[in-house]
Amino acid sequence: MVRELINVEAVDRAFGAVDVLRDINLKVNDGDRIGIVGHNGAGKTTLLNTISEQKQDTGDIEFAAGIRIAYLTQIRDLESNSTIEEELSRKGRQFQELEDEIASIEAQLVDPAFYEGDWEPVMERYTELQQMLASSGGGNVAGIAKGILERLGLDKHPMDMEVNKLSGGEQAKLALARQLVGLNGIDVIFLDEPTNHLDIQTTEWLEDFMRSFKGAQLIVSHDRYFLDQVCTRIVEIDNLRAWPWKGNYSQFLKQKQPVKHRLVI
Repeated sequence: MVRELINVEAVDRAFGAVDVLRDINLKVNDGDRIGIVGHNGAGKTTLLNTISEQKQDTGDIEFAAGIRIAYLTQIRDLESNSTIEEELSRKGRQFQELEDEIASIEAQLVDPAFYEGDWEPVMERYTELQQMLASSGGGNVAGIAKGILERLGLDKHPMDMEVNKLSGGEQAKLALARQLVGLNGIDVIFLDEPTNHLDIQTTEWLEDFMRSFKGAQLIVSHDRYFLDQVCTRIVEIDNLRAWPWKGNYSQFLKQKQPVKHRLVI
């Protein structure tokens, strides 16, 4: 049975007196790869932010219990004086926090006095943390990062190389690599213009990566070919509403033409 991850019902969003989204209804199931399209200013990125942050004005946005989400932004946000290794570790901090909390609990376990108190909730938390670390790929951040760098052609540079010595294209690849580190165990990815500043080879690699990702994806992109290669559904934002279509972008266009023709008649 397909697992429902996100349910959006009758959602409205406005900025001041200006309506941006109205009566949005959308279900996101495990394995969905949904492309969000529409003209500039239609509210595509607003829809991503509204769902991911659950910041609707009215209506309901429900996440399945325990799901983990990630947001891949088009903003590079690299620190020019940092190194490749430091940039990758910025994304790995979530794993470090898990490992630090696990280490703190393990330090308590060797103290006999620990078992004289209410130790069961602590042990439940310990088990939960270990499961989170395992499912997210934690403990192997360096190995995951190395594999991504190799596929993006950045492994030729030493890890202590400063970001400002990379070309513009290489910086775009590093920003992408940093965001992809740690996606193991993520249930839903939100992607905002993921192919911006990427060359053809890197874009093709990203297409393969996204197709192999096991969770759900919501993608805003102007790259029609990327939407064709990756998406299984399309949601068009038009006149403040969200209109669902089956298939990739080309299939969406074919389905939409007869509808427009009927409306004209």
